[in-house]
Amino acid sequence: MAELSKPNGKDVPPLVSVVLPTFNRAHTLPGAVQSVLMQSCRDLELIVVDDGSTDGTSELICNWPDERVFYLRLEQNGGVAAARNAGVAIAQGRYLAFQDSDDEWLLDKLQIQLDMITTEGAECRLVMCGILRFGKLAINLLHAQQFNGRDYLEYDDVFDAHCSYTQTWLVDRELLQQTGAFDPHLRVWEDWESLMRLAPHTRIRMVDKALVVSGKSDDSLSVGKKQWCDALRYIIEKHSEAIKAKPASHAKLNYLLARLYVSAGNPSAARRHCWEAIKAFPVGIKHWVLFGVSFFPPLARWLIRA
Repeated sequence: MAELSKPNGKDVPPLVSVVLPTFNRAHTLPGAVQSVLMQSCRDLELIVVDDGSTDGTSELICNWPDERVFYLRLEQNGGVAAARNAGVAIAQGRYLAFQDSDDEWLLDKLQIQLDMITTEGAECRLVMCGILRFGKLAINLLHAQQFNGRDYLEYDDVFDAHCSYTQTWLVDRELLQQTGAFDPHLRVWEDWESLMRLAPHTRIRMVDKALVVSGKSDDSLSVGKKQWCDALRYIIEKHSEAIKAKPASHAKLNYLLARLYVSAGNPSAARRHCWEAIKAFPVGIKHWVLFGVSFFPPLARWLIRA
């Protein structure tokens, strides 16, 4: 059951619909919302999808003094993918952007991406930017650093590593809806899996600067090792045909999954996926090393941390 706080039916639809899923983040939500509403691009709607919160999120958003804000409540917590899909389903904008409830955007984030996607033409229907992530011990510049200033994300890059954060997207709404939006079976890496389905249908333009500032909360989905193992195994199986067609990517993803299983305390599963990596790319020395040390779990965990 879903409840919408305001009638979402203007005579002229907005240029951009921003979907913001949230669950019990009333303490960080105001900063995230304000960073959207303060964008230099004013032609937007913000759809806050409350994924079953119990912390006063409803009162906070329903009383927000801005007619561009809409509140959609889901009575049962279904995960971030399902919450984003619920927002996408009622969005009216030509373009979609996504915000997280503990992140903030720079003031020109949307305008820079809109200018770029307009200039690129019909072949480009997705623009991504860099993201500055604050952890407990370090600050990491992601995207912009990962792709070394390249203008475009190539199709093969999508399968090599997790390279997608929805907070950095500006995407054509029709394209995302046509490709199925986000897989509700995934509680993490749903953005990466969605990008795998988007990539064959568009050029992906990269903005070589960080326009999103992200914090890692104590209750972030970034904790929970089993979640990551289950998600990556599911993605590899779902996209097995495309991934196996790229032996280097097949090896990298299975090696990554093996590392995750070592960290999660499942050395036998780690060995299975190390062996998959070895079969796909036999000259990968690190695959053999991890396979060997997986028989000695404390050493393997030390090696992963190192």
